Amino acid sequence: MTTFTGRQFKIAKSTDDGLFKGIQDLSGAGGLALSRADIHFDYRNAPKTFTLETIGTDTELLAILSKKATFIKNAQFYFDQGASVQFTRTADRYSNDVSVNPGNISAFEVFMTFAEAARQHLGELDLTLTVSDLLDKDAKKNLDAREAALRTLEEMSKSFFEKIQALTLTQTKDIEELRQRLLKENEGKRAEIEIEQKRGKEQLDASQAALDAQRRDFDDRGVRHVRRYLREQMKKLFTDRSEKFALTADTQRLRRPVAYLFLLLMAVFLASGVYLGFVAEKGGDLAHVLRSTGLLVAFAVTTGFFIKWNNQWFRDHAQEEFRLKRQEIDVDRASWVVEMAMEWKEEKGSDIPEYLVDRLSRNLFESVEGKEGSVTPADALASAMLGSAAGLKLKVGDNEIQFDRKGIDGLKKE
Repeated sequence: MTTFTGRQFKIAKSTDDGLFKGIQDLSGAGGLALSRADIHFDYRNAPKTFTLETIGTDTELLAILSKKATFIKNAQFYFDQGASVQFTRTADRYSNDVSVNPGNISAFEVFMTFAEAARQHLGELDLTLTVSDLLDKDAKKNLDAREAALRTLEEMSKSFFEKIQALTLTQTKDIEELRQRLLKENEGKRAEIEIEQKRGKEQLDASQAALDAQRRDFDDRGVRHVRRYLREQMKKLFTDRSEKFALTADTQRLRRPVAYLFLLLMAVFLASGVYLGFVAEKGGDLAHVLRSTGLLVAFAVTTGFFIKWNNQWFRDHAQEEFRLKRQEIDVDRASWVVEMAMEWKEEKGSDIPEYLVDRLSRNLFESVEGKEGSVTPADALASAMLGSAAGLKLKVGDNEIQFDRKGIDGLKKE
């Protein structure tokens, strides 16, 4: 008996249904019909055998073929006279391995016919073919559709870029027109600003001239008139503040967070105490009574602190207002002392006595809270008598004691 060697070749990658379609087309070639198949699926540990009767009726195989997937890992298809076709799915991206075994075939023509039919129906991979030739009918259809879609996409891209280019040119033109319009508007604005600056400079020059004239007017007046004018201005300022003595809105706003916190705590303590007291009255629970009492005490303490805090604020406010009134009076006193000193010098040609000035200006512009120590009547009398005296004569009995300025200074120190 003549023995033939098997034929091995590669076929293009295909799905499981494509492989079975090629095997079914191969059945009958050279008078050799398909008898059974041993198929090893990738999700099974061992191959599964299908007979000629079960190949077309097995639900598992039909379900896999309908998926158009690649579940078959390898398979052995048996034909008449012991011939077989072995399929192996490889890790290669483009091809799988196929081996045609002659089995017990004795006629060379039969084996060659069967082997050529296997190469034809299973699709031997020819490296000289194009990509389109390597694909099956469905894959080729998909490839043609992809190429058509790609051409459509290229045409759309070309049209899109043409529109973008036209839009860019239009936008560039619009931007240039806008730039020219803005330049013209800026020129007009610049001219208006220059006019405003010129007008402002003229107003500033006029104000400066008025200020210079007012300064010359002040210089032409006597010192007394200027001082009296300033005194009237200060009195007017004091009068305005006396009519409406209030803090700024920002300062008053600083009190609000503290006041709101006090009110919130008082509301929480009072509401919680009343609620727990009501619960304690119904249930008679001592713990609720104690908690209610504690919360009401906290409410009373918080209310006391709140009243004390507001009272201190009002007291400070009143003290500042009284201090302002006192300053207004001190301004009048100081002006009167200066007027009297100037008149004394004009009429008598000498300075007003220092002790008299001390008496008249005592406690002037001084704060009562910041004053330290006290002055006894004896100190006041000595200061009045010895304040600015150039000499002192004392007669004791028949004797007379005389002190010069240096002696008076020593006596004041003692």
